[in-house]
Amino acid sequence: AVWVLANATFIRDEQGRPRLALAAIIDITDRRLAETQARDLAAVVECSTDFIGISALNGHGIYLNPAGQSLVGLESDLAVRAHRVQDYLFPDDLPCFHETVLPAVMTSGRWAGEFRFRHFRTGEPILIHWDVLRLDDSGTGRTRLATVARDIRKKKAAEQALLTADRRKDEFLAMLGHELRNPMAPIRNALDIVRTVGLGRDPRILWAVDVLDRQTAHMAHLLDDLLDVSRIVRGRLDLERRPVRIAEVVQQAVDGVRALMRARRHRFLWTASLPSVLVEG
Repeated sequence: AVWVLANATFIRDEQGRPRLALAAIIDITDRRLAETQARDLAAVVECSTDFIGISALNGHGIYLNPAGQSLVGLESDLAVRAHRVQDYLFPDDLPCFHETVLPAVMTSGRWAGEFRFRHFRTGEPILIHWDVLRLDDSGTGRTRLATVARDIRKKKAAEQALLTADRRKDEFLAMLGHELRNPMAPIRNALDIVRTVGLGRDPRILWAVDVLDRQTAHMAHLLDDLLDVSRIVRGRLDLERRPVRIAEVVQQAVDGVRALMRARRHRFLWTASLPSVLVEG
């Protein structure tokens, strides 16, 4: 089945009676398909939530879909045709438009990036992602500009909120690390007093004080690590390399699980075959 444009008429004799039928039939299937596609595209553009518009090369508005009119505060197609592309922009942004956007569109056929539109009624800035295309009509030789813009104010606000939350998290960790350091000094002082007064002969007391001494030192290192988190994200972390006894590292790990072992009725033994081995860590 094809679509055709048909024109028909009769060739009549001297008495006016039809003698021949003459018909001119032109295949317009491609044109009908193009018209159907154009209607479908127009429906999509009309329903789109993005700003979609077309202007002449000199900037005069030709078309702007309903979402675009609503975004910038225009109320009719007549208002669209009464403004130029430059009217949508702030004066401070016009040099960038003339020196960057237009040359790129005319040279490569497209420019895309973040820009600002101006609301015609309130004057507020509307941050957008702007895609500008050059449309060349080979039939008429005319060049027009097509615009697709998307409001990214909510996206930018969400990104800023995430950055703010991340910064506050770092500030909280730094404050928490400093606050947790405060009780560490009295604990270490208390251990020193216990050692000075005397521990007696009970081996359990000796063991408990040794564990407290090692674990408070370990906790101090953990607090330093907590403070390092905020330094890492700010690019301010300095690594301090120094000799570390392997036996001390293992001892800290053992002390950390000894209570759990005892609660589970496990028996755990370990020996440091080379207690004085040092590594740079």
